[in-house]
Amino acid sequence: MALSDGSRAFVERRGAARGVGEDPFRFLGANTYYCMVYAAHEGLRPHVEEIFEQMQRLGMAVLRTWAFNAGAQQWMSLQRAPGVYDEQVLLGRDHVVAMASRHGVRLVLTLVNHWE
Repeated sequence: MALSDGSRAFVERRGAARGVGEDPFRFLGANTYYCMVYAAHEGLRPHVEEIFEQMQRLGMAVLRTWAFNAGAQQWMSLQRAPGVYDEQVLLGRDHVVAMASRHGVRLVLTLVNHWE
């Protein structure tokens, strides 16, 4: 998917700096872990849309968010057991990716955490 500026390139590390194509990449961003699970819940989805609208208004270019949630006891768990995934939560993750693209925000999708 192209961002609003038409860019499809990934951000790459260049020593201690970052770049996109030939250009340096400096950004203001946010860390909002709950976007996927909120987007998977119809009643909470507007909160996710508001996050992206506010980020766009503030000129924020990057959002770090969870792309996982595992465990049978977790609310809106993506992976309830090894190899058992919740389609509704996967669709929530898809919605987050689509919203990011629509608002010109790049994503850092966290796939795991340090918990057991």
